Amino acid sequence: AVCHGTDGKGDLARPIAKSTLFKTSKDCVKFIDGLMPFHNPRKCKDACADNAARYIIDNFELQLSGN
Repeated sequence: AVCHGTDGKGDLARPIAKSTLFKTSKDCVKFIDGLMPFHNPRKCKDACADNAARYIIDNFELQLSGN
């Protein structure tokens, strides 16, 4: 919420809402697992990344271009 805002529209970083960066949900998980949070990418790995991706997909109208 600090970076992307509680509504996903972005505060300090790229907005989540309506993003088209990912073709599948697995792409979103890999991105989070490897790079998020920006200041400490080791903080959200494995199940955390999977849960965060599911939350984003379910709540911020993430556009999965491969589906």
